[in-house]
Amino acid sequence: LWNMGGAPTLIIVNVLCLLATFILLLNVSSKWGGKLSQGFALLISGHLIFLNVDVTPQTMMMLFIALFVYLLSTLKKPVIMFGMLIPLQILWTNPHVSFRFGPLIAVLAAMQAAQNAKGAGRKKQQEIPARTLGLLAAALLVATMINPYFNQLHGQVFANIKMPLPVY
Repeated sequence: LWNMGGAPTLIIVNVLCLLATFILLLNVSSKWGGKLSQGFALLISGHLIFLNVDVTPQTMMMLFIALFVYLLSTLKKPVIMFGMLIPLQILWTNPHVSFRFGPLIAVLAAMQAAQNAKGAGRKKQQEIPARTLGLLAAALLVATMINPYFNQLHGQVFANIKMPLPVY
């Protein structure tokens, strides 16, 4: 992006990523709270985030997390879910080390689906079975290997975790 348009392009892309992140998360949270609580949560999270946000791939990380949560909570057809999330995971793996959250979010969605399926008296909110979401999580983990460094990228991420530097 720097080569395409310099600092203005980077700043515009970062602002668009932040706006898209909040819009997606507001859409996901609309079933759990009203507009007042969503607005208050947006103000608090915005205040906390904007104290630390810099023009880095970190804003893209937030967008990818929001996209995964949004798509896992709204898509009802496994073929579309696999077709959208696997390419997103491949795209996410290359710019930021947070790519490992993609499979983790899918595992959490599978656990939620399994819990919803166990609830006898509760209405099922997830139409996709937990087994399918577990397969999606495994496919996402395999998709993280599609990068120029194959599994060396995973080794570098785990090596960074062991370092005593602050982790965001």
